[in-house]
Amino acid sequence: MGVEVQSWADGNMALTNHEKTVIGRFLTRFNEFHSSSFEVKAWPDEEDRTGKAIDAVARRCLSKLGIEHTLLQPFSDERRDSHIFAKTIGQLDKKPSLITPNYDVDLVFDVGAIPPGFDWSIVAPAVESWYNSVRQTLPVGRSSHQLPGLPINLTVTIIKVSSPGPGHFFVQRSMPVETIEPVVRKALTAKLDKLVAASVHRRVLLLEKNSPPRGYGEIGTAIDALRGDFPQLANVDEIWVINTVALEPENYAPSYLVWPLDKALLFSNWRHGNRRSSRKISPALFAWLSVSVAAFLGVVAAVFSVGRGASLETALAGTLVAQLLTFMGLISGVAGFSLGRDNCFLVVLSVVGGVGSVAAGIFLTAAVCSVGA
Repeated sequence: MGVEVQSWADGNMALTNHEKTVIGRFLTRFNEFHSSSFEVKAWPDEEDRTGKAIDAVARRCLSKLGIEHTLLQPFSDERRDSHIFAKTIGQLDKKPSLITPNYDVDLVFDVGAIPPGFDWSIVAPAVESWYNSVRQTLPVGRSSHQLPGLPINLTVTIIKVSSPGPGHFFVQRSMPVETIEPVVRKALTAKLDKLVAASVHRRVLLLEKNSPPRGYGEIGTAIDALRGDFPQLANVDEIWVINTVALEPENYAPSYLVWPLDKALLFSNWRHGNRRSSRKISPALFAWLSVSVAAFLGVVAAVFSVGRGASLETALAGTLVAQLLTFMGLISGVAGFSLGRDNCFLVVLSVVGGVGSVAAGIFLTAAVCSVGA
């Protein structure tokens, strides 16, 4: 009898409360690091059931932050293997009838030991029956055994340790010897296209890690090594990892910025006590402030020259200089508006400053023309 397994697969499924909680926790940390106040305003994936929409859009002022979340498996096809394990031999974990007093016993199976394609329901009873037949004769220490009575070759490693007391019985899997690269590649392949296609100003890929083995630096380095294979990364602003191992038992889920690597280093320094925000005054805003001041001074100089009886040619020359500087101020203001759209104060400052500079220049031109008339 064949068994079709679907629950581990990435499908067009609605966001769960867990996923929304994870995104909310991440956004809190993101705001702390960037000194911002983004809030989730939409869950596009719930509105677009084609699976092409990102998970969340957060807004602050005029800026939109796109967030795409995925589970980073500790090894390739971990979700599928976990599903098979839970449906078969995982059912025997901590089973009271299998506990031997005064001993801790671990049954360890390789990842992928139970493949799809046959009747899983026979596996757990076969393992339990075999174990009960040999449990009293198992040696203390580590031993390896081939289980009989199954249509597959199933090997189990048993670790038996003397432990005065009621005893314990555990069933677990051994982690495969595998680098993080295939896991990261799979996540990027599945999520980057939809994230890059989102109509937002900033894009973040959020990787959820719910098992201990993989380190944050290891993940970031693997992503950086794959840049040549994923040109879409050029349009992704940041990649974060949220650790949810202790989310349920302890309500603890820290988030870490892992890519780009230079930002990850800034985040690491910030996390360890250097609490300077990553926010910087944009070069465009700085240029706008500088040029606007120069334009203002040019306007003042031209007005002063007219008031002192200067010739029309001199006043016009001063006006043209002021207008040129004002135009530059407007262009820089627009650039500052674009780069600083997540800060409402900078948006207002750019608009008011740019429009005010142009208005002052127009007024000055009219005033000079009336003097010369």
